[in-house]
Amino acid sequence: MQTVCGTWTGNVCPQFEPRALDQEKPSELLRVSDRWKEWTVSKSQDRVEARRAIQERAIARRREREQKEERIAKLALAVNIALRAGRRALDGAELAAGHALTQMIKTEGLSVIEAIEWVGDARLSAREIARLRGLARDSSEP
Repeated sequence: MQTVCGTWTGNVCPQFEPRALDQEKPSELLRVSDRWKEWTVSKSQDRVEARRAIQERAIARRREREQKEERIAKLALAVNIALRAGRRALDGAELAAGHALTQMIKTEGLSVIEAIEWVGDARLSAREIARLRGLARDSSEP
């Protein structure tokens, strides 16, 4: 065995003496191969466990996203229901106000200005009274 400045020569490492395999004890050969198998098995097992952990996190994130979307969809539904109920209530209130204003003007003989004074709402204009009376008229026509 030759070494040149501590480097390898050929296939032999300068730190170890070449021994014939028949000089190795069978138990030592098994131990080395067992360690190699354990190392490769543990390495592949680590990969499997890492993949499984990643997949589980992805599934958990997907589940959380789906649950969040379900919660948002329920909230959006609640908003739509409330707005529709509000519109229906507003439509009903405007219709009732239109009928009352029509009776004040037609039946009781008040002018639009007098009806505004009786109602006492500063935001109520002649144009608004005409709109409300129009709603009442449209609802009573077939």
